[in-house]
Amino acid sequence: MRLLVVSDIHDKIGNLISILKKETFDAVIVSGDFTYFKPMAKVLIYMEKIRGATEAPVYFVPGNCDPPELLDLSIEEKKFFNLHKKVITIGDYQIAGIGGGGISPFNTNIEFTEEQFSELIEEIKAQLSPSKPLILVTHLPPYETVDFLRHGTPIGSKAIRRFVEEASPIVVFSGHVHESRGIKQINKTVVVNPGPIQYGNYSVCIIEKNNVFVELRNKNQD
Repeated sequence: MRLLVVSDIHDKIGNLISILKKETFDAVIVSGDFTYFKPMAKVLIYMEKIRGATEAPVYFVPGNCDPPELLDLSIEEKKFFNLHKKVITIGDYQIAGIGGGGISPFNTNIEFTEEQFSELIEEIKAQLSPSKPLILVTHLPPYETVDFLRHGTPIGSKAIRRFVEEASPIVVFSGHVHESRGIKQINKTVVVNPGPIQYGNYSVCIIEKNNVFVELRNKNQD
């Protein structure tokens, strides 16, 4: 399975459209922040543009800058699948998601406390199948992975990290922390922050027999 993984579009939808036309993939993962405090109508316009560029299914979680209404939106007839607090089968795997950011001094649109993240995780755990490998999509990264601010402070979720250590997903896709683009590991779990597609950053992930291969790319690369 070949996945195109993006995060933090922040209204630069043209960057994503150019990448959708450039790459080959089986599905698209969006780890939140379609927009930058724009209304739901703008998100729906972006989804229409994405669907005009590819027929592949899109699996997403809302980011902290997205409209709160996006937490409940899923347009499955157009193959847009909202993963927030859900578990969905994707081929031989199951994929789950947690949207939103942590509590911040900026009072952004969708923020959760660590206790609330733990509650969301419990909802996910109740839906998991023990027989299928897990792919996890979050906006906020697990703590002390790809979540370091420029001055070195980690701002990820400790609750999400505990869940990753317990559930051992094969891969976690996140975003949110623009300056912490990279690939890390928690035990055997690969943790990816593709960097903001706002600046042309994205990643391609190939999953074969539970083995995960990730490459960070930029739209200006040959």
